[in-house]
Amino acid sequence: MDREEYKIRVLSPIGVYPNRDLIFDDCAFFKDEDICFSISRFHEYDIDDGDEYYSEVEWLNPTEARLYGIVNLATDKHEGYSMFNPFPKTESISLSLQEYQSPNLKEIIKSFLLDIFNVPCVKHPNSGHQIPNYYLNCHDIPLPTIIGDREYRLVEKGINFELIDQLYNDFDINNNLIVRGVTALLKSRMLHEHYQFAEQSINTLFIAMEVSYRLVLGILSAQGNKNPSSKEAMHHLHDVFNDPYKLDSYFEEYYQNRIKAFHPESRFGIYPHAPHCQDDYYHLYRDMNELYCYLISGYVNPIYSEKAAVR
Repeated sequence: MDREEYKIRVLSPIGVYPNRDLIFDDCAFFKDEDICFSISRFHEYDIDDGDEYYSEVEWLNPTEARLYGIVNLATDKHEGYSMFNPFPKTESISLSLQEYQSPNLKEIIKSFLLDIFNVPCVKHPNSGHQIPNYYLNCHDIPLPTIIGDREYRLVEKGINFELIDQLYNDFDINNNLIVRGVTALLKSRMLHEHYQFAEQSINTLFIAMEVSYRLVLGILSAQGNKNPSSKEAMHHLHDVFNDPYKLDSYFEEYYQNRIKAFHPESRFGIYPHAPHCQDDYYHLYRDMNELYCYLISGYVNPIYSEKAAVR
């Protein structure tokens, strides 16, 4: 019987999660009042430039990025709130397809995690050295309710579960730009929960914005535009989202602040901190969420058609 490697990741109660399980072909989110976690089939990256990929700061596998990302993208920012806050550690398990599709998978994984939580020490895989249990000795992220003291926040309001299914089906985990952009959105959301990292949260959104720009240029190139410009990319989005106010470059209202943020000394001056406003986060995060739904699935929130009809 063929078996595959799956990664189990505990989710901290500092996040906000759907109040229902989400199960897909290669990943799943499971919720209980005392613990939330995900399981995802391990996926190798497809690097197309010929260079060997290596990163010591990678924090999500593509299947995890898709799972967490589609929930955040499918949450209406005017009606609901969601935020995945995963532990930096994963647990590996080998499962057959039949085992993964078992109706008891949730309880099996929960029992598996409880056994790990209850081990006071673990052996280092190479030396056999006894090291403290990671979860019991974790002090920088709230522990699951089952071994901690904070309750999970589980919500359904504002989450479009039909859109979640659509985004899952259309999300290409071999598209490294999509993965990079969606993980930037996820991390920006996490950073903004801590006021001292608000600047970094907005800067991370600028990465998601740059990814979206490259993806829009790709759409225009596929339509026959051999050398699309920043202006043409922005006008394309104005047409898609029925916006009559056409800017002359891609999200030009953020251009100067992005330069000031990433270049402490530039032609715009020298600043002790990036001159951001809190609204930069809220407006750009909302725009990026709407935009990535379009870039992944071609989905445009009906509200933009309604606004066009009113005009």
